[in-house]
Amino acid sequence: MVQVSLALLLMVAAGLMISTFWELRWVNPGFQPEHVLLTRVDFRNGNPAREHRVWEMLERLRAMPGVQSASISSAEPLCDCDWTDEVVIEGYTPKSPDDTNVFMEEVSDGYFETVSTAIVFGRDFKTSDTPTSQPVAIINQSKARKFFAATNPLGKYYRTHKGNTLSDPVEIIGIVKDAKFGSLREASAPAVYTSRRQDPWVDSQYEFELRAAGGEPTALIAGVKSAIQGVDRDAALEFTTLSERVKDSLGREQFLATLSGLFGALLLTAIGLYGVMSYNVARRRKEIGIRMALGAEPGRVLRMVMGEMALLVGIGLTVGLGVALATTRLVASFHYGLTPNDPLTLSFAVALLTGVACLAGYLQARRASRLEPLIALREE
Repeated sequence: MVQVSLALLLMVAAGLMISTFWELRWVNPGFQPEHVLLTRVDFRNGNPAREHRVWEMLERLRAMPGVQSASISSAEPLCDCDWTDEVVIEGYTPKSPDDTNVFMEEVSDGYFETVSTAIVFGRDFKTSDTPTSQPVAIINQSKARKFFAATNPLGKYYRTHKGNTLSDPVEIIGIVKDAKFGSLREASAPAVYTSRRQDPWVDSQYEFELRAAGGEPTALIAGVKSAIQGVDRDAALEFTTLSERVKDSLGREQFLATLSGLFGALLLTAIGLYGVMSYNVARRRKEIGIRMALGAEPGRVLRMVMGEMALLVGIGLTVGLGVALATTRLVASFHYGLTPNDPLTLSFAVALLTGVACLAGYLQARRASRLEPLIALREE
């Protein structure tokens, strides 16, 4: 019974991990990762006076053969990082101190085309959006729903806090679909994209995104090195693909799902339970031999062994299910897209364990029913 209870507990945990991994595999991140090369350019070992030439690098990258589009952003998708700011919107009353905190990201023109995040309304940033022009921003659908309800946010303004003062009004020029920032697990949240060209701040690191016109994006690496080092040969470069970034973001879930699935379902449930049933029948060979010597039919022996097995497994499943219901909430932070006591997962674990137990019990019961009484007694 203890064996069955522990097996069920581990199988429920395995089922929840596998379900979480499956749910995350099918989450829509809000962008299309295929054919996108991510390039991080670090100027800390180079000449700081040339950092402003990133725009020249961007134009060189866009002119490369095989590049469909290219852009710059303050943070790559799924970077496990976030930058939030408090916004002030006329006519909106905050419901809590953190109610007006939104995700902020600076991107260049062409960013949404490169990562394939659709612009629903309005326009993209332009090269004419400069530090001397009207500050503009693009918001996501979550922010549009939360702060503007049924009204059209295009042409409206917001401000951000700068110490004890407010920034200049920022005009909303577009709305894009929601996309994941830190991880695939995060829920859609209000976000604001501002124009990187309008920020005069010079940074030591820049993130470039390039969408290949076709084929593997890694084929662009040699050309990217040549283009960027043609502007600053001392700049350090780091490459990955957006598809790899998505895959890496699922690394923990995939590892836990694989580990728990293999060891939980295969080792403990099948091999362990089968071994327990085999031992249980083997230690009763003398008793079964005596019963058959006294006239017990093989079918009677089969039903007896299966009945006792069913009782033990039933009690074990009941205890294990109670423990699982009480403990799965402790690992709720690992789950995504399902409740800790997900009915489908619990039902599947019980059904699978019952099937394995029945198979193991039947094979051993059939073996017991075919014992020759004299042979069984002679062994004793």
